[in-house]
Amino acid sequence: SVHTDPKRMRNRVSSTCIRSPFFVRTAHGTYAIAKEPLNGSNTQVAVSTSPLRDAIYRVLQEAGGSLHYEEIHAKIRAKKLYVFR
Repeated sequence: SVHTDPKRMRNRVSSTCIRSPFFVRTAHGTYAIAKEPLNGSNTQVAVSTSPLRDAIYRVLQEAGGSLHYEEIHAKIRAKKLYVFR
């Protein structure tokens, strides 16, 4: 089922950022793309199987820095990326 509850979608963004080796926390609730591998994988060439993680990566790449997970969620929704399942 597709999630439409904004709070639930923001929570998914936050938990994906927390759990992924692709992202690093820069402040409370704020994340950036990891510059060095966090679990031995190369973040530049690793193949992602998560559409949400890919969308977060693209949003952070376009931002050129770190964003709060609520801002990441807002940008994903603004781009109409359907990644919440």
